[in-house]
Amino acid sequence: MTLLSNIQKIKENQVPKYLERKNPQFKYQRLQRKIFKINKCFNSMLSSKKLSRIL
Repeated sequence: MTLLSNIQKIKENQVPKYLERKNPQFKYQRLQRKIFKINKCFNSMLSSKKLSRIL
């Protein structure tokens, strides 16, 4: 659920429309970077022993 809510937050924090029209790639690059960071964080949490005990 945390990962999904984070992605939802990212979608809300998108680049303004006028920037998207000028350079639509800008939006996707920014999203990909943020999602990559979240996934990295999420994976490190999963690999930690504390979380595996909870699960």
